[in-house]
Amino acid sequence: MPEGLVLRIMKVVVAVGASAAIVALTTPSVASAAQRAYKPPPTAAGIARSPERSASSLQSVRSAVSCPPLKLFGVRGSGETKSDYSGYGQTVWDVEQTVLDQVPGAKAEEVNYPAIPVVYPSAKHIPSFLQYIATRYHASEITGIKNLTNAVSTFISACPASYVVLAGYSQGAQVVGDTFLSHLTAAQRARIAGIAMLGDADFNGHSSVDIGSYSSGLSGVWAFDHSRRHVANALSNKVASYCTQGDPICNFGVGNVLACHDNGSLCPHVHYMDLYWRQHTYVVDAGDFLVARYHSLVPPVVIGPKKERTPVRGQ
Repeated sequence: MPEGLVLRIMKVVVAVGASAAIVALTTPSVASAAQRAYKPPPTAAGIARSPERSASSLQSVRSAVSCPPLKLFGVRGSGETKSDYSGYGQTVWDVEQTVLDQVPGAKAEEVNYPAIPVVYPSAKHIPSFLQYIATRYHASEITGIKNLTNAVSTFISACPASYVVLAGYSQGAQVVGDTFLSHLTAAQRARIAGIAMLGDADFNGHSSVDIGSYSSGLSGVWAFDHSRRHVANALSNKVASYCTQGDPICNFGVGNVLACHDNGSLCPHVHYMDLYWRQHTYVVDAGDFLVARYHSLVPPVVIGPKKERTPVRGQ
């Protein structure tokens, strides 16, 4: 082949390659919005190698990218599904949003489990209702405990320098409380900055961790036929258990049960996101509590004038 022809072919190849590169840089992606927003962490192949960069430094980069400073695990309530607020359910979703809004870099994960529904009975069906709680409800809760324990254990093992907070509502509150108090090791509990339970079925009306307008003479529906939740003094500063007046799940009583049977949409148990405790709704107060617990361990970085916030329990 003539030398001049070879040179012309090489110039064409170079020109085509340069044009393709320019098109790739300037043409908008046709991926979905979620895909465009996602930025995968750098891998070893994507990190410039040099004689000074060791394997341990590459691992440090991976850990810094994948491990948030704080991770919230949220457990939805009875009758809520994976389709409800990304699997958190509305109550826990609101707590989660309060936390993520205040802690830069924090992440959250919903914990999947059956979360079987609870239907408030009429007076003659209360015995069968209690039997349902002791059998099918309990089996659902046990699955939640297993799944939450595995999720927390896996995260703490992968990110030993990070902290964790837990939030649960209704049946999910019982999952959170039982997991934290009975199914984690002491070393794992040390990485839990705080837990918030709303409408806990194992609510103890005489505990120092209680918050809300509840009646101290009533406890949770699970505690009605079992022992009430006990939080050791050494752990009490990490725990907040919210219960509002008239909630038959955390303040079990025939009057509260029948009131919710007759007016399900008005039942206080389903209104923690719009009922107020002090100056905030219950969900915002719960989120503030978790943030305060985290910042008691990792003080926030303040840039500019310090913004005063309403104190919450635990600060």
